[in-house]
Amino acid sequence: MAKKPTASSFDDDDEPAFTPGALVAPPSVPSSQHRDRRGINILDAHVDCFSKTEFVREIGRLWGDAQDRFIEIGRYLLEAKDRLGHGEFLPLVEQELPFGARVANKLMVVARALDDGIFPRDVQLPPSYSTVYELVSLKPAERDRAFAENVIRPDVTREAI
Repeated sequence: MAKKPTASSFDDDDEPAFTPGALVAPPSVPSSQHRDRRGINILDAHVDCFSKTEFVREIGRLWGDAQDRFIEIGRYLLEAKDRLGHGEFLPLVEQELPFGARVANKLMVVARALDDGIFPRDVQLPPSYSTVYELVSLKPAERDRAFAENVIRPDVTREAI
C-alpha cells in the first residue's frame, strides 16, 4: 500500500511524492497560501476529442472560460484596491502582476460595469477584455445604438465598435 504523503515526507532535494493538486503542500509553500486545486485540475484536464463536434464543444467551453476569468480577475482587482492599505495597490499591480496599470484599470472597469448590470445577463459578449472595455465605455445613447445595430455580439471587434 502506498504511503500517504505528509509534510515531513519531503526532503529538500526530493520532488513531491504525489501529483499537483494534492492536499499536502511542500514545506516551501506556506499552508496559508496553498489552495486545493483538485477541482480546477479536473475542469482543466485535457479531453481527447475525435470529432468536429467534440472539438467545437471543448474549444468553445475553454473560450467561454477565458471570458469568465478576465471578469473574475477584474473583481479581484477591485477587491484588492478596496482592501489593501493606502499606497499598496498600484505597486502590487506594477511590480507583482503579469500586466500593468492600464490593463488592470480596464479589467476593473469591465467587472464593475458587468456587475452593475450595464448589459442584460443573457447578452453574449466578446471573449476579449479590451473589446468588452470598449463596449462598456460607450455612452448610454451609443450603447442603445450599438444594440439596435447588432454591434453587441460575441464576434464583434474593437474596430467595429
